[in-house]
Amino acid sequence: MSQSALPAEVYRYTHHMGFGDCDPAGIAYTGALVNAALRAIDRFLSDVTEGRGWYAMSVRLGVGMPFVHLDVDFASPVRGDADLDFTIEVTRLGRTSMGFRATGWQKGEHCFSLNSVNVFIAQRDGKQPLPDWLRAALEPHLV
Repeated sequence: MSQSALPAEVYRYTHHMGFGDCDPAGIAYTGALVNAALRAIDRFLSDVTEGRGWYAMSVRLGVGMPFVHLDVDFASPVRGDADLDFTIEVTRLGRTSMGFRATGWQKGEHCFSLNSVNVFIAQRDGKQPLPDWLRAALEPHLV
């Protein structure tokens, strides 16, 4: 699927790939791509939960969403000194876990997709069911 064919309501985020994100040939480091994708998911969470991204959940609310699975599929190189556009989708909502897909695009070309599965925890009590506020924020983005 091309980026332009995606529904308008898909969440979008843009990250500029700078000098430090790339090797001397101008190709983005794999770690920089994973970091950018996680920033995109964090921004998505913050935007759809009224400011409760990963940091706020951890520091202010005493809860978290550690990763239990993470995979990345690459389709084409990401170049430096250019924007990397992301689309974010919720791929699953379980009782205590959720899945996200961050798809990276550069100049309309699909570059990679990162898929994660996260579990919801209370820092003192461990794994917990998704709270209503989080489920309500994520459900509209479930694919």
